[in-house]
Amino acid sequence: MQSWLWRGFGILAVLSLNVSPAAAETLREALVRTLRVNPTLGAQQAGLRATRELLPQARAGFLPRITANADVTYQRDTPLLTTSTSGALPQTAVLSRRFGVSLTQSLFDGGHVSGLVGQAGAQTAGAEETLRDATQAMLASVAASYRMCCAIRSFAATIAPF
Repeated sequence: MQSWLWRGFGILAVLSLNVSPAAAETLREALVRTLRVNPTLGAQQAGLRATRELLPQARAGFLPRITANADVTYQRDTPLLTTSTSGALPQTAVLSRRFGVSLTQSLFDGGHVSGLVGQAGAQTAGAEETLRDATQAMLASVAASYRMCCAIRSFAATIAPF
């Protein structure tokens, strides 16, 4: 049993020694690279950015609403049975245009917009904590992996000095 365990450590040590010195990283470099390129953290950050957009959308409920409308109608009438002395049918054309603009400002909404703003703030805070938890878990995993690699390298250096 022990010989199998020592062989396993020996194989791990040899494999870890085959890494070129240029690929060696400090713990700080490993942590920075993980924060920069990890897809899980990138997805969490994108989710946080999307959640942060809910707050301005909720606050927009306090702003006035402006609506505009326009209507243009052209109507041309031609009588079917009447003729004029010149032989042409009399025609009438009517062009009507309507434009309107309205501005409305809510004075009281029963706390609806205030509730939406509070909800958006709570969702943003929750998304920030979720990102913080994911970042801490990822960094703890990187630190543990780095510590394990250092232990394997030091063990390999003691059993197989070159």
